[in-house]
This record gives sequence, structure tokens and C-alpha cells, in this order.
Amino acid sequence: MASKIITYLRPDKSKLILFALLWLITMAGAMQAWVFSPPGTPKPPGYDILNHFPITLAWPVSVMILMPLLLLSSPLMNQGIDVTDPATWYGMMVVSVYLYLVASICIGIFSRARFGSQTHAE
Repeated sequence: MASKIITYLRPDKSKLILFALLWLITMAGAMQAWVFSPPGTPKPPGYDILNHFPITLAWPVSVMILMPLLLLSSPLMNQGIDVTDPATWYGMMVVSVYLYLVASICIGIFSRARFGSQTHAE
């Protein structure tokens, strides 16, 4: 069982590409979320660069991608602990691990649907 999980989570090119895409969308959404911050909050790095591109959907898409993680971490958020805050090292780590798991699951499901019962690593 453990070897199947390790095989399933082993990085390959398609997982890493999907992970990078999801990570970029999530970080762009975090930068765009600065608009909803209280006045006086410093502007995130890269906000002015991102503002020149027509990607107004980054914030809603990133919220949809992160919704399961946000719901699972809501008891901690009620206690004042935000484990999904991209401004902290542990928030970046939690979000990155979550996005890699999402990429692995999506590629695994796509591989099973495309190739039958074989896994993508076989």
C-alpha cells in the first residue's frame, strides 16, 4: 500500500507542470487579494507587474482551487491561526504541499481515465 502511494506521488513532468500552473494562479490570486486588505497594508511584491496583465480571474480561480484547504483549516482560522496565509513560510509550505497533492490526484485521475486501470507510473 505504501509503495503505491509513493509511486502515485512520485514527481514527473506532467505533475510538476500542473503544480507550477496551480501555484502561479494561487500566487497571482494572493496578490490580487491585496485589494480587499485594510487601508495601510503594504502592497505585495509583484502587484504592479501583475496589474498590467489581463488576468482578472486569478483571485476567484485561486479561491476555488484552495476551497477544500480553506474549509479544512477553518477551525484553526476560528482560533486566529491562518495556516494558508501566503505571507508566512508555513502558509507557503502548506499551500505548496496541498497544490502538489491536487496536481498528483488530477494527473492520476486523468491517467486512469485515459489508460484504463494502469497507473501513470507503470
